[in-house]
Amino acid sequence: MAKGKGAGGYDGRANLIPMNRRSEIEQRRIQSMGGKASGAARRKKADFKRVLNQILTMQVPDDVMRQQLEALGLDPDMQTALNAAMVREALAGSVKAAEYVAKYSGQSANTERDDRQQDAQTDRATAAANLDRAKEEALKKQTIKAEEAEEENDETEDTFLAALMGTAGQDWEEEREEEQEEEKEGGEDEEKE
Repeated sequence: MAKGKGAGGYDGRANLIPMNRRSEIEQRRIQSMGGKASGAARRKKADFKRVLNQILTMQVPDDVMRQQLEALGLDPDMQTALNAAMVREALAGSVKAAEYVAKYSGQSANTERDDRQQDAQTDRATAAANLDRAKEEALKKQTIKAEEAEEENDETEDTFLAALMGTAGQDWEEEREEEQEEEKEGGEDEEKE
């Protein structure tokens, strides 16, 4: 059967209409149906868990197994029987049963070597992160120092320019006064002649 083709070679995707091309009423109707289906699926899943928990808390129907569990001082319910059966399977050589027992008894499948490697990897990652932070802080400090030096340099330049402008202004004023005096003297000389 070709990809995307249904029974009889019919491609049902051709009938699909995007939501943005549907009316608001159609969109709401479709969304409502999806919400109802989602709620039904959640309820079904919750019911499954509730029923399973009820079954696990029921008394073991097998008299022999019940007596064995009670003789061990264990509660003769289905959950205890299930765990006992998994331990029995693990002892018989079932790897999956052994993994189940280890997982749900709180034991880790990791070895001490695995734990040491994980600790070392975590330490390296922490050290690298700390180094990155230290580099970032050093760069920030360096940037701040450079900005402060630039501001100080700008202030020095501004002060120098202000002083220079003040001096230049005075010089220009003095030159104007000298020119005016020369003109006066030149005008007095012409009158005398």
